Amino acid sequence: MLVAEVRPALREPVASVSIGQPPHMGPARSGAGAEAVPGTLSVAVRSSFDGLGRQESGNVRPPDPQVAAGTYEVVEIVNNAVEPFDKQGNRLWTPPMSLRQFFTSQDTMFDPRILFDRMSGRWFVSAAQYNDSADRRVPTPTKIAVSLSENLTAGWRIYDIVGRGSPDQPFTGYNDDKFVVTWNSYSLSQDRWTGTEYAVVNKAQMIAGAPSPATVFFNSDNSVLGLQPVESLSSTPIEFMVGRAWKTGTEIKYYAISGVPGVSSVSVAKVLVPIRVNFGSTDAEQPTTDIDIDTNRGRVRVIDAAWALDRLWFTVNSWCRPPGDSTNRSCLRMTAFDTTVPAQPVMTQEFDHSEVGRDVFYGALSMDDRGDLGVVYGYSSETDFPSLAVTGQSTTDPPNTLKPPATVVVSSAVDAVPDYYPWNNSNRYGDYFGAGTDPVDRSVVWGVGEYQPTPAWGTWISSFRIEDCSLTADPASMSLVQGSSGTSTIGVTSLGGFTRPVSLSTSVSPAGPGVTLSSTYVTPPPGGVAPVTLTISTDGTTPTGSYTVTVSGSSGILSATTTIHVDVFAPGGGGGGSVAFGTAITMEDGSEVPVQNLAVGDRLLGFDTETGTFTVSLITSIEAVETSNMLVINTEAGTPLRVDANPHQTLWVNSAGGEVGWKPVTEIVLGDSLFTVDGWVHVTSIEFASEGRHVMFDIIATSPYFASGYLDPPIKK
Repeated sequence: MLVAEVRPALREPVASVSIGQPPHMGPARSGAGAEAVPGTLSVAVRSSFDGLGRQESGNVRPPDPQVAAGTYEVVEIVNNAVEPFDKQGNRLWTPPMSLRQFFTSQDTMFDPRILFDRMSGRWFVSAAQYNDSADRRVPTPTKIAVSLSENLTAGWRIYDIVGRGSPDQPFTGYNDDKFVVTWNSYSLSQDRWTGTEYAVVNKAQMIAGAPSPATVFFNSDNSVLGLQPVESLSSTPIEFMVGRAWKTGTEIKYYAISGVPGVSSVSVAKVLVPIRVNFGSTDAEQPTTDIDIDTNRGRVRVIDAAWALDRLWFTVNSWCRPPGDSTNRSCLRMTAFDTTVPAQPVMTQEFDHSEVGRDVFYGALSMDDRGDLGVVYGYSSETDFPSLAVTGQSTTDPPNTLKPPATVVVSSAVDAVPDYYPWNNSNRYGDYFGAGTDPVDRSVVWGVGEYQPTPAWGTWISSFRIEDCSLTADPASMSLVQGSSGTSTIGVTSLGGFTRPVSLSTSVSPAGPGVTLSSTYVTPPPGGVAPVTLTISTDGTTPTGSYTVTVSGSSGILSATTTIHVDVFAPGGGGGGSVAFGTAITMEDGSEVPVQNLAVGDRLLGFDTETGTFTVSLITSIEAVETSNMLVINTEAGTPLRVDANPHQTLWVNSAGGEVGWKPVTEIVLGDSLFTVDGWVHVTSIEFASEGRHVMFDIIATSPYFASGYLDPPIKK
């Protein structure tokens, strides 16, 4: 039967609290909001942060972590707690809410799941209920909570789905018009597994808050174990399910459900699909202990399943021998069906993901808006503590392959809490991890899994793109005199082996300089960079001031931007530094060239005074002028600097009073220090050159540069 109760809104989120990174993590651990590394064939990790831990979750084990992204939040649910985060990793509730509190139940709630349905904008949360003191002749329910809106705090309606037996491991999925829950059913009298039950519910009625949505129940079926309904990530009238055919390691049982309860007849097409033989995984090794991690050894289970665009992907635990290894390992069996004809699935891919010297386990998956596959999984070995990685397969990748994995968190402890199975000396590590697609940016997949920050379990949440591209600008700032132009190299970088065309466009704010691109349509090589030249031009009527040039790139569902800061100045009165004829200018490679031999576009050795790092400075303008005043500054470095004796001419100075900044040359005094390529040097004397006409050179560059070894500004203020 199906009954319902309405529960009030969840408590309002408290103020966001930033989660710091614990000190035990090494470089492989990404911080919240981490940028992907450019030029890689691995998936592009975007954000990565700590999830729930054992102590705050009721001190139960294993966690069985699940994750779903909504419009605004990312929600994690584990045994025995639930916690929302913003998408940067900040917690929204403190402390997390227990499952009993969430479901307003006094009984034990376990094996939770969470989904967010983008099409309806609703959350679906489920868990099995157990009461050891209750009448064992009465089956306990699986509870399903449906949010009243996309807002977690708007309230929930809770439904009890009650079958013939006691539920374990309820799995949930949905399509356009149906919500499906399955569970392993145990007899009330002997507490033995009797098969798999499932219920098909009218989703529209659940969303509308009907007290008793139309439901069709299917009695216990002992021919299938661990039946997984899919999360349908694109529109379909069919809900698909897959499970292991019982007592065989050579078949998967496939289901295609059509019809809507209360509207039309519900029918189920069932197909036994032959697979490569699979008798389950091996236990996973850990360092420093002979206690292994249980990966569902000897029990073939479908761990996760998802559907999009006529493709059904699912993961199964398996064992295999990685190429180049001498030992059988725990592996991920990856399988894809083409469901174009729903009642006639066609297997298009079947392969084991394995790693030499490592056991891999509990693969969870989802798909982006393009049908690319994203996978999160755990790994361990004799030298690797149980850790987490992500990988994937784009629709342009070769079949039966995954991209090189990217580790998202490295553990620093083993899972060796004395709670192991005595018959195989392995630790209960869980039944599954979780993954889901972001409903706002549907190129992003979220994943969660268990890891070991201490001997007590923790969880780690990451978002990633299976493929991505980024834009960079070099240089990212420049100074121009009216009537001059400058260039910046725009790098279109491939992440995750991205090889799709990128369309480029530009904008300027406020309006003023003109901008052109050498190409507006480029395709980067996989793991490489495609360079494009951006030219920024001014004329005599371009208003002086500061401008921001934005370059945008788009490729299907992906987009990226980069910006260039531009300062425009009026001509005359000297440029960045009026330095004398013959002054040696330091080039990018460290060589020196007389100022009169330089040309626009030359690459000088630059220095960023804000970050204290050397960079590249491009000459955007150079002009020879005459002046009647020349100042000669001598320092302990031994090389004099001859500059225009003009208060607008500045140098980077550490004043005698301790102030560091740009200082007019006419105000420099003994005791001041000038910045050089080799550091600070003291001014030893200052003198004016003899009267007459002196040839000087005005240089305008994109950043400060070195003249006679001293740091000169890119343009006079």
